[in-house]
Amino acid sequence: MTANAPWQSGIDPMTNNSALQLGDTRLVSLTLPWSGRLWGDCGNQSSCWHSSGSYATLFEFDASTDAIAYDISLVDALTLGMKILPENPACSPVECDIPAYVGLSANKKPLCPFCCGPGEEGAKQCVGSNPWFKAACPHVYTYASDDAAGVHTCHTTGFKIIFTCPS
Repeated sequence: MTANAPWQSGIDPMTNNSALQLGDTRLVSLTLPWSGRLWGDCGNQSSCWHSSGSYATLFEFDASTDAIAYDISLVDALTLGMKILPENPACSPVECDIPAYVGLSANKKPLCPFCCGPGEEGAKQCVGSNPWFKAACPHVYTYASDDAAGVHTCHTTGFKIIFTCPS
């Protein structure tokens, strides 16, 4: 993982609750099967492993089967650009940059009114409710149950994850 942004990015709890600073690169090895999330922003926290209701861009992955499922999630917030580059060149890279005008603040809010209700009925309400995010980042997870566009699967041994600044 590489941090190309001037604030902390989280890779907890895999590295003893440490965070990446600007320019840091960290190799993290996982014992499979493993599923988890990586935060694109820690806010003012010294650790990114918290459940205080903070909102952040997420890298989510599930390596519990032979093919790894992965996505960039903007369901909770769009706080930081992110690029996911699978080591296997046959796999799809995924990225989402943040335009500078989106505005980052210390008190991040969820993307509501673009939030969705639970279950299949909630997912139906979301389709088309966030056209800016879909146009800017068509291959990322932008609302609950956005599996068709957002979730990618791949046979790979690793990913390069890059956190980026607003463009």
